[in-house]
Amino acid sequence: MFPKEERYAKENKNEELRLTNRFTEQQETLISFQHSLYRIRRLLANIPTYMMFDDHDITDDWNLSFKWKENVRNSALGSHVIANGLSAYWAFQGWGNAPQSYDDKFLWMMKTYFKMLSIGKMITYQEEWKKTLWNFDTWHFVAPTNPKALFLDTRTQREYNMEPRPVKFGQLIEESIWAPQLISKKGWEYVTSTLFDNGWKSGSPLIIVSATPLYGMGLIETFLHEYIYPLRVLGVNVNTRFDFEAWKYNGKGFTEFLNQVAAWKPSRCIILSGDVHYASAVNAAVSFKNGQKLTINQFTSSPLKNMSFGGLWGILMKQIMALNAIKRKNNEIHRVCTPSYFIKKVSKGDNSNSYLWKDIVNYQTLENHSIKETNNNLGLLKISKQQSTESSSQIVTTMKNSAPR
Repeated sequence: MFPKEERYAKENKNEELRLTNRFTEQQETLISFQHSLYRIRRLLANIPTYMMFDDHDITDDWNLSFKWKENVRNSALGSHVIANGLSAYWAFQGWGNAPQSYDDKFLWMMKTYFKMLSIGKMITYQEEWKKTLWNFDTWHFVAPTNPKALFLDTRTQREYNMEPRPVKFGQLIEESIWAPQLISKKGWEYVTSTLFDNGWKSGSPLIIVSATPLYGMGLIETFLHEYIYPLRVLGVNVNTRFDFEAWKYNGKGFTEFLNQVAAWKPSRCIILSGDVHYASAVNAAVSFKNGQKLTINQFTSSPLKNMSFGGLWGILMKQIMALNAIKRKNNEIHRVCTPSYFIKKVSKGDNSNSYLWKDIVNYQTLENHSIKETNNNLGLLKISKQQSTESSSQIVTTMKNSAPR
C-alpha cells in the first residue's frame, strides 16, 4: 500500500500521461485531416451528391408534434433557428438540387436578407425572411439520375390529427395522441406535380428517398408504440427519447404513401432510407382491395459514423432487434390494414375482406448473416438492366452493406 500522498501523486501522474497520449493522438489525426482535405474536396467536387434534410440537419425532434411546431414557431429564437437551418440547406444543397423550385421572389428575399445581414441591417427583413422559409412548401425534388430519384420532405409537410383515438398500454392505460402523418394530402399533391413535371412517366422505374424507412423492424416499432409510447401519460418524456415518427406509427400516412406510389404506376419502386441506426433490406408485395398490386424494394443504411444503442435503453433495443431477427429471418410477414388504418399481422392465407391493402414482407440477409446491421455501416446499391426471357428490359438491384472496421 502506498501512503495516501504517494497514491494520489501516482494516480495524477497516470491521468496526466493518459491525457497527454490522448492529446497527441488527436493532434496527429487533425494534422492528417488537414493534409488530405484537398483530396476530399476534389473528390466531392466531381461527384454529384444529392441530400434531403432531416431533424438533425436543423434541430433534434423537428416538428415532432403539433404542439412542438406551434411552440417553436411562436418563439423568436426557435423560429430563427429553424430559418437558419433551412437557409443553410437551401444555399448549400437545395438550390443546386432543384434551382427551378425557387422563384424570383424567394431568391430576392434570400439575397437581400443576407446582404443586409453582412452590414448589420437585417432586422428590416428578418420577419419576412423567416416567414418565407417557414411557408415554403417545395423542398422535395427529383434528381436526374437513371432511374429518376424522388426525394421526399418528411418534415415540413406533416399533418397532425388532433382527434383522440383509443390506444392502450397493455390493457391498462389508454393513450389518445396520434403520431404525425409525415406528408399531408396537400403535400402529396405537390410531390406528384413535381415528379411528373420533371419528366418522369408512369411505367418507368422510380427511386424514392425517404429519410424514415417505410418498412422498419416491425417488432421494434410495435414494442415502442404499444408499450413505450403510452408511458407519456405517466410523465415519461418518450417523444424525445425515442423518435415516434416511423411511417407505421400513422396507419393513414402509411396507406397514403402506398396509394400515391400505386397511382403513379412505376414499373419498379425502390426506396432508399436511413435515420434508424441500423441497416436492412426488405422486399414487399402489396395488394389493394381494388386488385391493384405494387412491389417495393427498400434498402436502409444508417449510420456511417455514429455508434448507436448505448446505455440501458440501447441494450434493451438490441435485445429486441436480435429477437426480431430470429423471428423474421427467412420468414414471410403477412399484414393487412383495416378500414380504420390499423396495420396488423395476420396468418398466411387470411381471407378477410375487411381491409384497405395487404402486404407480404421479406427481410433479406445481409453480409453479417443477419437481417440487420447495428454497427456503423455503409450501403452500396447497384442498379442495372438485364434482358428477361420476354426480351424486355428488367431493372435488377443488388445491395451490399458492410460495417467499416
